[in-house]
Amino acid sequence: EAEIALIEEFSDARDNDGSGFQYQPILDGRSGRIRSFEALARWQRENGEMVMPDRFLPLASRLGRMADIDFAAIRASCALVAELDRRGHRIRGAFNTSSDALAPPDFLRRLDQEAEAAGIRDGALVAEVLETTFFGADTTNSVAAARITELREHGYSVVLDDFGVGYAGLAHLGQLDISGIKLDRSLVANVTQDRSARIIATSILRLCDELNVGTLAEGIETLEQAEFLLSHGCYRLQGFGIARPMSRDAVIELIEAGKPIQIPSERS
Repeated sequence: EAEIALIEEFSDARDNDGSGFQYQPILDGRSGRIRSFEALARWQRENGEMVMPDRFLPLASRLGRMADIDFAAIRASCALVAELDRRGHRIRGAFNTSSDALAPPDFLRRLDQEAEAAGIRDGALVAEVLETTFFGADTTNSVAAARITELREHGYSVVLDDFGVGYAGLAHLGQLDISGIKLDRSLVANVTQDRSARIIATSILRLCDELNVGTLAEGIETLEQAEFLLSHGCYRLQGFGIARPMSRDAVIELIEAGKPIQIPSERS
């Protein structure tokens, strides 16, 4: 009962005032400007407690509520992209997509409806699909692979999340019609200190470049990490060192201000 109550509380927050989500900006390291954001399911309770996704997303999965959360994230992303467009900022919005949402045959129809209702321009939405969730040996025949192709045909970008630690691996990069990969934070955390992490990360980035697959790195906390990744062709950066997840109003304020992002250094 306590688990159900927590999920219902989140549902009320996301549906009533949109406070069930925060948004983490993603930096284009070449220009120093924020080019996109990721919608993250988390909210602050009335008692001031910040409820993090690792607490309630597993509950939602067990209770069969993940698709509801995914579509709420889509609506939240659409609303923020549309508001930023209205203010003259062409920012892309990313959202996580679970197997619960992706597998049903009406997924794309529902996504198109949400985008159309918000007046979202083509190419403004990015679906992030967990690498570890869907893909086994028979990648090309999976439902997820078919959905990815359909998403791309409808003008959406598709990124494999947490890449480098799961089942899809380098061998499947050429088989999936993806826009890009998001380098897993466990690799990013060690690229300046661990030789193995550097080798794995640079191998992934080099192969993605040869296959014309975009790259993004999450978990950036220091300038040294950012500089290493930029030097190896990974230009889109996300992490606490760039910007923490924040409210919708805070994202708008940050982008409207147009101030350069100062990434902290390990040496400072």
